[in-house]
Amino acid sequence: MGGFLTSSIFDCKNNDEDYCECSNDFIGSSCEIQSVDICSKHDNNTYESLFFITFGSGSDQFSSKTASDFNFTTDLKKESWSNFNPGAYAFVNSVPSSLTLSWHHGAVDHTMNETDGYMYLADVGNVNGTLFNYKIKNLCVGVDYEYSAYLTNVMRDIWWVSVTEPNIRFEVRAVHKKGDLIAQKITGDIPVYKHMTWSKHGLSFVATSSSVVLLMISNVGGHEGNDLAIDDIQLRVSSANQTGFCYPVLSFNQPKFCPVVSWEANGTTVANDTMIGLSTIGMFIDTDNAIYVNDQETNSVQIWYERKTEPMIIKPENLNASKGIFVTNDGDIYLDNGELTGRVDKCSKSSNSSVPVMYVNGSCFGLFVDRDKNLYCSLRDQHRVVKRSLCCDSNKSTTIVAGNGANGSAPNMLNQPSGIFVDIKLNLYVADYGNNRIQLFEYGELSGRTLVDGSLLNGPTDIKVDADGNLFIVDQGNHRIVRFGSNGLY
Repeated sequence: MGGFLTSSIFDCKNNDEDYCECSNDFIGSSCEIQSVDICSKHDNNTYESLFFITFGSGSDQFSSKTASDFNFTTDLKKESWSNFNPGAYAFVNSVPSSLTLSWHHGAVDHTMNETDGYMYLADVGNVNGTLFNYKIKNLCVGVDYEYSAYLTNVMRDIWWVSVTEPNIRFEVRAVHKKGDLIAQKITGDIPVYKHMTWSKHGLSFVATSSSVVLLMISNVGGHEGNDLAIDDIQLRVSSANQTGFCYPVLSFNQPKFCPVVSWEANGTTVANDTMIGLSTIGMFIDTDNAIYVNDQETNSVQIWYERKTEPMIIKPENLNASKGIFVTNDGDIYLDNGELTGRVDKCSKSSNSSVPVMYVNGSCFGLFVDRDKNLYCSLRDQHRVVKRSLCCDSNKSTTIVAGNGANGSAPNMLNQPSGIFVDIKLNLYVADYGNNRIQLFEYGELSGRTLVDGSLLNGPTDIKVDADGNLFIVDQGNHRIVRFGSNGLY
C-alpha cells in the first residue's frame, strides 16, 4: 500500500515582518496548512518513532558535522560556502546569502522549539543523485510504517528568474543486492514561494522484511535552481492498531560464520597506543564494523569507521576512567562512569551530553544491553553482575543476576568478573577473570556452569558468542583470542 502527504508551514521564526503574515489557507500560530495524514486519518505523531533526525543545533552558521554523523550516506559532497556548487551539501542554521540574492537569506530550520537548529542544505545538480540513504533494521514484518521529511525550496519567487524546481523521489528498497523496490512516491516540483515554505512529504509502506533502505533521490537535473533544504526526517509506526511478526530485536552484533572460516595469523593495526592511550580497557564493534574505544587518558570515546584513517571523537560530560562500553543498533552509547560517580551513562554520537541510566557501587568492566532492553553491568571488584530494565524501572534499581558479592569459585560465585554477553535466550556468559574460566548462567538461574576452565584459559577478560553458539574469548594471560565450540578450543 502507499500513501502520500503534503503539509506546508511558513517559516515564522524569521525577523522579516511579513514572514508571519498567513494567507487564508493557513491556520494556527505556526501558519500550518491542514494536511491529509500519510497513514490512517486517526493516526498521529505520538506513535512509536524509530528515528527522528533534526540535525542538531549550534551557533555557527555551518555545522562541522557530516552525513555519517547522522548514520546516512549521500552522493553529495560536504563543502564550505566558498565551494558551494551543484553537488554540494552542508548543515546550516540559516539560509546563506546566494550570489544572485535569489535565496531566502536568513530563513531558518523547521524543527519547532529549537534555537539555531540546523537543516540539510543541498545544491542538488544531477538527476538520480541520492540525497539520503539510510539503512534501518529490526522492523516488524506486516506492520505499516511512515517515512517522511520536511522539504523546502530555498529559492525566492522572483518573476524575472527562471529556475529548476527540486523534485524528490522517496523510495523504500530491500537491503539485498538487487534492492527490490518496496514503495515509492514522488513529490512533484517543489515550488518557489515569496516566503520560504516547509512541506511535509513521504509515504507509508508495509514492511515485508525486517531491514530496508530508505532513500531520497533527485528526480530532476539542473544547475540553475534545484536548491532545497531538508529537515525533521522521520520513520514511525503508522498505526497502533496493527499486528505483525517482529523478529527479536538484537542490540548487538552476532555474526554467522561458515564452518571452515579462518583468520589471518597477522593482524592489521588500526590504532596504536599513541592514538588510543596505554590504559584502554573498553572496546566495542557495531554491526557496521565501526570500532568504539574508551580513551581513559582523555576521558573521551573514539569512533573508528571502516576505511577511515582518523577517528570521530566525542567527550561525554563528566566521564572519568570509563571501562565498559556498549553501543546499541539505534546508536545509543552506554558508558561505565562508576569509579567516581557510581553510575552508567548514556550518550550519542551527535552530542557530548549524557544522562545516567544505572546507579552502581563500582566500575562496570563489562556492559551489555539484551534483546528486552535490560542493561547488565559486571562489577569486577564486587564479584557480581547486576542488571536493570531500561523500559520499566524509573528508579534505576538493579537486580543481581550472577555472583553473591564474595569472591570464590563455587557455581554461584565469581572472582573479578570482566566481559559479559547475553544471548537471544537471555542466557548470561561471564568471563570470570579471577577463576580463569567462562561461566554460563542460564536465564533465571543464579548457579552457573563452567564452559571453559583454567586448564585452557589464563585470565579471560572478554567473551562474545556468534550466531552458532561459538565462544570468542580474550585470553589475556596467554596473549591471544581463542574460539571455543563443539570441536573444543581452537
